[in-house]
Amino acid sequence: ESAEFEKSSNMARDIIIERLNKVKERADEKANFKTLHEDIKAVQHEFRNQHFMKSDENAARKAFDDAFHYISEQRNKYFSDKFEVRITGLRDVIYRMQKGIEHDVKDVEYFERKADSPRIQSLELQLLKVRIRQLKETIASKEEKLRDIEKTLESVLKQAGKATKPEKVGKEEHEAANKPVEKTAEEQVSETPAENPEPKGAAEE
Repeated sequence: ESAEFEKSSNMARDIIIERLNKVKERADEKANFKTLHEDIKAVQHEFRNQHFMKSDENAARKAFDDAFHYISEQRNKYFSDKFEVRITGLRDVIYRMQKGIEHDVKDVEYFERKADSPRIQSLELQLLKVRIRQLKETIASKEEKLRDIEKTLESVLKQAGKATKPEKVGKEEHEAANKPVEKTAEEQVSETPAENPEPKGAAEE
């Protein structure tokens, strides 16, 4: 009986580890991370009534911990990379627009000084005034676009913060992971099964 129990415990442990490894293999940039999270919980549910030897129970718990942690890390990495590209692009656009506005402002200042010269001709003065007016309109348009882009950047930064924040362990999984293990009579004299060894580490999406 003891040999059969050990065999059953070892087999369940190996199946859990194998299934969790397959879930982890699917955690790439095209993955639905919520689905992967639910797949891990499904394995937990399937083996919730399995009796384990203590060593196998510990191995199963560690496998679930590692799987949840790995999925969370991959999810955060994917979203971090995705938002990083977007944020870098927006910041580059903002920088170039700011430089363009600064250049236009300097041009306006130059043409205004030139227009104030007592030696300037009437026709040249008219042309300068037209040029100055055009530059000021261009500056106003660029500043409006710049404000829009800055608002977009602020929004993306907030989204990035929400998408990559650490996930919290759900109450249900936390309680299951830390549920007291009931000892059998056999376990009191040797390494024996634990009741409902729901491994810990689950995190809510």
